[in-house]
Amino acid sequence: MIKIITIADIHYGKNTLTKRGDTALSLLDEFNLFVDNEKPDFIVDLGDRINDVDKKNDINLQKKIFKKLNENKIKTYHICGNHDVVNLSISENEEIFNQSLENEVILLNNYKIILWRADTKIYHTDNFRGFKINEMDFIWLNTEVINSKVPVIIFSHVPISPASLIGNYYFQNNPSFGSYPNSSRLRNSLCKASMPVFFLSGHVHWNSFAQEDGITYLTQQSLTESFSNYGKPAKSWGQISLDNKFSWKVYGDEPIEISLDIKKRNIITPLGSFSSSNQDLRAK
Repeated sequence: MIKIITIADIHYGKNTLTKRGDTALSLLDEFNLFVDNEKPDFIVDLGDRINDVDKKNDINLQKKIFKKLNENKIKTYHICGNHDVVNLSISENEEIFNQSLENEVILLNNYKIILWRADTKIYHTDNFRGFKINEMDFIWLNTEVINSKVPVIIFSHVPISPASLIGNYYFQNNPSFGSYPNSSRLRNSLCKASMPVFFLSGHVHWNSFAQEDGITYLTQQSLTESFSNYGKPAKSWGQISLDNKFSWKVYGDEPIEISLDIKKRNIITPLGSFSSSNQDLRAK
């Protein structure tokens, strides 16, 4: 069985709105104990490790996160979130975390694990505010998924999920900042895959589960978010287990657990419209 532990939106640093950055390091001590006990194959950090301040402070905050996560001795793959690249470049993050932060594929026990490290910078111009999706990132992901002969697990910071953001403290009134633009185009592309696809992201600071055309979309709660936990940090981290099922469990004060069969997708053309002009359908 494959075990992957996931952690999202650590937001270490000064408290900002409902992000309890002051609790991050102590919660990472608890996280490391969990990792030592579970002994996963690897860890995926979904990004937004810090509450950004300025370049000098951000470097210091990121280095402390790197040091703390290294205490568990398990390989960690990092993905940058929008807060990680406000004042630091990707190359500066690479230097701190001592690894490439380009898109990456891990082949493990007949699974394809994709680290989709698309651009997570939020752009601010006179005519536009939000994320931008690089066409080459779209093509790369589409190619890896469509050509896969084994089940695919995708990790990213920013979601493309069709799940509702109603009730979300940050994104109910700012939905364009809660996902990539033209996410529907990305989803329409992924649904052409012949193998099962599971897509897990962070960023939106709550757990969610949605399926569209047979593709499973998940988002994981932040380690330190408090808006849905009465001002206390959620203490969330997750674990994915892969055998004959895809199982995802989030621990902490806002738990969720989902288990799904892993089987080749049954692609069938949807039934036509129940229009009054279609006598065959009316007869059914």
